[in-house]
Amino acid sequence: MNARTWKIPFLIVGRMAGAHVGKLVGAAVGVTAGFVLALAQVGMMLGRIETSTLGIARAGADIWVVGEKSPAFDYGSPIPRQRLYQARSVEGVAWAEPLFMAWTVWK
Repeated sequence: MNARTWKIPFLIVGRMAGAHVGKLVGAAVGVTAGFVLALAQVGMMLGRIETSTLGIARAGADIWVVGEKSPAFDYGSPIPRQRLYQARSVEGVAWAEPLFMAWTVWK
């Protein structure tokens, strides 16, 4: 392909954009708004992940003990106090303590 062949599509686009400036501006605004909204969603998702894992990340614990069939750490079922004593009695465990976690609805 020669240099003239490459220029033809750009000439066509230039003429079309010049003839329909309003459409070009509308398309540019639409694409920009979509991009901004997509970035906002990614930011909110990352913020939610950071918030939900903050307690675990900052606790500095090596092992977490939760009740059987717990769907997640923050929605776990209570475990008997005997399990706490059992964890403390394991050789090499520096400390073990219970953690009470509850949720509420703010109005």
